[in-house]
Amino acid sequence: YHVPEDDRTALLARCLVARGEPSRARAIIDGALKTSPGHAGLLAESASLYLSERLPAEAVTDFDRAFAVEPFPPAWLYKRGMALRLLGREEAARRDLERAAELERLAARMSELDDEAGKRPDDANVRSDLGDLCIRLGKASLAAAWQKVEEANQLLETKRTELEATGAKPRSRFYLERALNSYFVQDYFGAFQDLLTAATLAEAEDDRLVH
Repeated sequence: YHVPEDDRTALLARCLVARGEPSRARAIIDGALKTSPGHAGLLAESASLYLSERLPAEAVTDFDRAFAVEPFPPAWLYKRGMALRLLGREEAARRDLERAAELERLAARMSELDDEAGKRPDDANVRSDLGDLCIRLGKASLAAAWQKVEEANQLLETKRTELEATGAKPRSRFYLERALNSYFVQDYFGAFQDLLTAATLAEAEDDRLVH
């Protein structure tokens, strides 16, 4: 797995702060921001460092820039809320802290639903709830992926019933069985592709399918 260089730099800066080397952390953050001024992770690390140095105005500025790119991390919202509180902006601080708590609850619920989806792969309500949560957490691409899983699952159920009712010749039966195996190990995308292949082969083999 390849970690982008700017993400690695942000992580390194966080480690340096934890080791009590804030000056080194500031140097590498500032250097990285010269070439990647819009990187949300670097901006958030810069803001966090400003907050630890009791420079709340600078912290709020960098958090604002980070949120313009990535608006949902609850830890960042919490820290910006603390910086706003230091500036005496209580109402804005309260909104950030409440939103951070809400996002933490949503993330915990998403983890629970992930577990439920694994235990109950036939439950469309779980997949629907996961998609809704992804949207609320700003994970649009993940929400779209869950939608595709649901579409694949619906097609699987329809085609499985059709093909099993009519019977499929050996080649299409192979893809049908492989699709079902993929389904039971929760490889919904693999199941979707094999179902399409099985359906195409079955239709080509005969107008009326026989064993």
